[in-house]
Amino acid sequence: MLVLTNGRRAAAAMLGLHMPFLQRHVFVCTNERPADNPKGSCARCGGAAVRDALKAALAERGLNKQIRANNAGCLDQCAAGVAMVVYPEQVWYGHVTVEDIAEIVDKHLVGGEVVTRLLLAEQPHLNGPSLPRIEPRAPASAGPKPALVSLGRKPQ
Repeated sequence: MLVLTNGRRAAAAMLGLHMPFLQRHVFVCTNERPADNPKGSCARCGGAAVRDALKAALAERGLNKQIRANNAGCLDQCAAGVAMVVYPEQVWYGHVTVEDIAEIVDKHLVGGEVVTRLLLAEQPHLNGPSLPRIEPRAPASAGPKPALVSLGRKPQ
């Protein structure tokens, strides 16, 4: 467990080091299984290309500091082609292609509306109120990034 003392906390703040505040976090399965595995593989269905397209779409819209797109290992939805899950709502999509990314970004990640045609089955938690919209922030200055420093770890 990382413990920051007041001095370390202040030093981290002065250097601009902080945990990002993300409004949404998207995990795209890029898991690779052997070609003969009957479960299938998101990697063989284009998981990396979907992830790359998502990252590019977020950057183009200035959303990459509010919404994070990451690789995921197996999400246990192998038969659903490229699987993707969006948090904090826990919305699961399947059979996602590069061509679906603009719709997912604009409709769900920005607009707060689920893309129903890509939903995986059995998500009763989605029967509630609509999802929050996200307004893009102004881009941060393009100044130099601070150097990373080790803040040390305190033994548990």
